Amino acid sequence: MFHHKKYFFILFFIAFNFHSKAQSTVSKNGLYHDIGVMTGGIVFQSDYLQKNPFGFQTGANGYSFGVLYYLDSNTNYNKISQYLKWRGELTYIAADLQHTGKYVDISLQSTTAKQLRAMRGTVSGINLGTQVEYYPFKNDDYNYATFAPYVSLGAMISVQKTKAWSILGNINDVNVTPTKYINAFRNESVILFSATTSIGTRIKINNKNSLFTEAKFQYYFSDWADGLNPNSAIYKENKSNDMLTYINIGYIYSFDN
Repeated sequence: MFHHKKYFFILFFIAFNFHSKAQSTVSKNGLYHDIGVMTGGIVFQSDYLQKNPFGFQTGANGYSFGVLYYLDSNTNYNKISQYLKWRGELTYIAADLQHTGKYVDISLQSTTAKQLRAMRGTVSGINLGTQVEYYPFKNDDYNYATFAPYVSLGAMISVQKTKAWSILGNINDVNVTPTKYINAFRNESVILFSATTSIGTRIKINNKNSLFTEAKFQYYFSDWADGLNPNSAIYKENKSNDMLTYINIGYIYSFDN
């Protein structure tokens, strides 16, 4: 618990510093500055279940929280800048992983089913990312409506720590773990790159304060995000990289309105 609180206070300290610096540059160079915080639930689509590119089975139970910084231009009311915001974010994620689905149904009493049910995993890490948000009805600096929906594209770099084990014993023992997962796990920290996209909306409370909610999808350019990576040449169901879905809610403070 203390471990997670430590990350929360680090992110809070960063948010406070963003706040101080942005206040000192309010509206300079025709720029708007916003800062925000967010939290939400996350779901991995990973090797802890049979992957398919369009499946959304819940293979993990996790959460995230982070700090956000927004920047956009107000120099020309006729430019595309009316529709765009740049967003930088720093987030912490944590998830518990376990096999789910038909292959681990409690009614199955085969050795493989018991071994799969015994496997466990955890993922935790820090994401540093950037994205461009597009507001089809103009962003909230130009649009005085209560709701300001948006879509976005972006990229992230992540430092994640993964761990896999079995409650039956040594996870690298063929009597404990299915052959598919022998020597196919990493209990270490890894650096990963990913692409992101999201859809959401801002909900304006007043000129200074807004809430937002969004669904965000993160596609890793690696199959090691969850710490498992069975040989895809042998196990064809392991054909896609790991993905992560976020359902976020958050608060945004606007300095310049």
